[in-house]
Amino acid sequence: MKECKILKTEIRKDLKNIRYYYMYKKDIQEAVKYVGENYISKKLAMYNDAIQKTPIQLYNLYYNLYILGYTQEYYSDKVCYNVAHVSRLNSQLINFLYTYLNNN
Repeated sequence: MKECKILKTEIRKDLKNIRYYYMYKKDIQEAVKYVGENYISKKLAMYNDAIQKTPIQLYNLYYNLYILGYTQEYYSDKVCYNVAHVSRLNSQLINFLYTYLNNN
């Protein structure tokens, strides 16, 4: 049986950290000048590579939830979906990332 490189709990944690990064991107980029790169830079590259291969609906979800920092409730209103559907899409995104990151 193939060993997983990354667990779904780690993906959820990474997505929270990605959201945090984009919320404070200017501060973090300024800090890099003094402190150096944070591990998040490598994570961003890894996740952005994966996201480029997702279906467009999941691509848009990632952009809105994790880069723009919208809540699932706000995003559901924006795209006229119910919150449960957005939650299912987020689960699909996590499943996609799990499969992609463990196979590449």
